[in-house]
Amino acid sequence: MADFKGTYYHSLDSKNRMVVPSAFREDLGQNFVIMKSPPKDKCLTLYPLEEWKKIKEELDALPASEQNRKYYRWFFARIDDGSMDNQSRVGLKESFREFAGIEKNIAILGSGKKIEIWDEDTWKALNEEAEEELDFDVDLVRF
Repeated sequence: MADFKGTYYHSLDSKNRMVVPSAFREDLGQNFVIMKSPPKDKCLTLYPLEEWKKIKEELDALPASEQNRKYYRWFFARIDDGSMDNQSRVGLKESFREFAGIEKNIAILGSGKKIEIWDEDTWKALNEEAEEELDFDVDLVRF
């Protein structure tokens, strides 16, 4: 099972490809799923195929209803198959880059079972905001 962690900063190349950090390559695999996050996050998410299969099984198990059909359509319209080339690069389609506000510089975050791709400036602003707003109770956090 994947256990992605850490933050890496990279730039897209002239063909809008990102390099997958070496720490993530094996667990991500050659082929994976890339998804536009829920609208509030404005990032891209990469799921290893093993993890994606679990998510899809949960979605397929939802009871039939108009609301679930709408959600299913919305969800799957935001997803694409992804793959790494021999130099560990992943192309980011224009519609995905536009959604996440990615132009050149990106932050690649390990997020447990998935990887998040953020516009670097957006990520830094969100991270600073979180550090100011979150009440870190040292007694509750075990390091």
